[in-house]
Parts: sequence; structure tokens; C-alpha cells
Amino acid sequence: MMRGLIQRVERVERLLFELMNLTRRGLSVLDEVLATQERTKVAELEEIERKSDEINLQVFELCAQTFGLYGPVLHELRYLLSAMQISSFLERICDLLAEIGEMFPMELDERMREVVERARIMVRTIDNMIEEVELSLREHRVESLERRLTELDTRVDQLFLELHKAIVEYLKTGGRAVESAVRLLYIIRYLERIGDIAAKCGARLIYAERGRIVHIK
Repeated sequence: MMRGLIQRVERVERLLFELMNLTRRGLSVLDEVLATQERTKVAELEEIERKSDEINLQVFELCAQTFGLYGPVLHELRYLLSAMQISSFLERICDLLAEIGEMFPMELDERMREVVERARIMVRTIDNMIEEVELSLREHRVESLERRLTELDTRVDQLFLELHKAIVEYLKTGGRAVESAVRLLYIIRYLERIGDIAAKCGARLIYAERGRIVHIK
């Protein structure tokens, strides 16, 4: 029975890796959209969102079947419950990426182009967060994960505050690309939220591996 349980846990892990790769692909596509404003890329974000929802449901179905068949012991139960949450978090990130994509194209002047370039740094930092979680999951090592994610999430938060201030100042001083500036306020807020969700993925993985409750912020 234990061998069958371990095999199912490994199948859940493979689905999580697939979902992480999909999420990172979404972040890469969004970075391209920010750089080029190509509307054709938005369709790819929508397809990533659809696929992420499908994989998330596969994770839930597999975990539910495992609960019924094996009645997992504490560690495996904690691990599968955490996997379900991580899967949902990743699917939510893909949802938000698709929503950001819907805001393009937009007209940008020089000042707003500078904001977009710094928003791309937020995207790449979030990708680093997902990469850290993925590596920790592959190696089943979480000793430094809390510290690394805290550093990266703090960077995302700092960029959000800097860009929010820059956009508000732009609007106050009569910047003409008003609609684009408002859209960018939404975009950086979404990105800040995505950073928080990526941090939650790491917190759930630490709980799964060590049974330790942490709040990464």
C-alpha cells in the first residue's frame, strides 16, 4: 500500500512541476507583452490560464482519490493538502497574468515606458520566486527558502511602491497618457499580489516538508 501511496504523491509532484513551468512561461510571455505590446501574445496567456485550470483540477482529483484509497498518514496527508493549495495558488497566478494581458496594447509616452521597464523587473523577480519554490520542491530542501522568498518579495513590494508613487506623480503633474497610467496602476497592483501568492506557495511547501507554519512577507 505504501508504494502505491508514494507513486501517487510523485504523480502530484509531476503535475505541480508542470504547473510551475506553465506559470513561469506565463511570466515570460507577460514580460514579452510589456516589452512589445504584441496583442498576439495575449492569446497565449489565455491558453496558459485555461491549461493551468485543467492541471489544478487534475491535482485535486488525484489527491481526493488518494485520500479515499489510502487514508494517508500525517506527513503524506499534510503534503497532499499543501500540494492542493500550491496548485490553486499557481492557477490563480495564471488567471492574473491573463487579466494583465487583456490591458494591452496601450499608448505610452517616455515616462510611462520607464514605468513599464521597471514593471518588467517585477515580473522577472516573481519568476525567480517561482524558480526558488520549484528547486526546493525538487530537492525536498526548504532550509533557505523562507529567507530567499522574503528577500525577493520585499523587492517586489519596493518596486510596487516606487512605481505607484511615480504614476501618481505623473497623473498629478498633467501627464497625457492618463488611461495607460491608470492601467499600469492596476498592472503593478496585480504583480504585487502575484508576488504575495508566490510567497504563499513557498510557505505551504515549508509546511508540507517540515510541518512549520511561516508567514512570508
